Amino acid sequence: MKTRTFNIALCGIIASLSVVIMLSTALIPVATYAAPALAGIILAVPVIEINKKWAFASYAAAAAVSAIIVPDKEAVAFFVLFFGYYPILKQAVEAHIKNKWLQLLIKTLCFSAAAVATYFIAIYLLGISSEEFTIFGINLPIIFLLAGIVVFIIFDNALSGVIATYVNRLRQKIFGSIKSNTKL
Repeated sequence: MKTRTFNIALCGIIASLSVVIMLSTALIPVATYAAPALAGIILAVPVIEINKKWAFASYAAAAAVSAIIVPDKEAVAFFVLFFGYYPILKQAVEAHIKNKWLQLLIKTLCFSAAAVATYFIAIYLLGISSEEFTIFGINLPIIFLLAGIVVFIIFDNALSGVIATYVNRLRQKIFGSIKSNTKL
């Protein structure tokens, strides 16, 4: 049985790593889109090692700290509104729904809702003009959403591969030497 101390330590380390990855947006401008995804990927570890409740606590801590100290608020919005909790959502959807197409539909709808929410936050909270999203009469948010869905599907498949690699190859190397009563 995993101890409470193990759970707290693991979740603290994972939340801290997520924040450090989010801080990379200050050094690498293109990390605005990659950093939230990478920071979210490592939140799969508490889902696998402990449970969704502890993973959500890690996400909440990383989201709160990131919102305060990460200067790239767009990256923070991506992390808070989707990528941070996505590994938790992915596990829940895949555990309860056996049809792969229905899983993909639900996950894609969640991504789309988060993308639309981010768009409206940019317009109404950050004060960006909606006219900035139109070029030559073409409504760019719809094109960006469709492209985002394609990239999301690729991301979802890649995340499945990362999780499989973690479980099959890295998990034993990372936690195998722990001699406490922690059962993995």
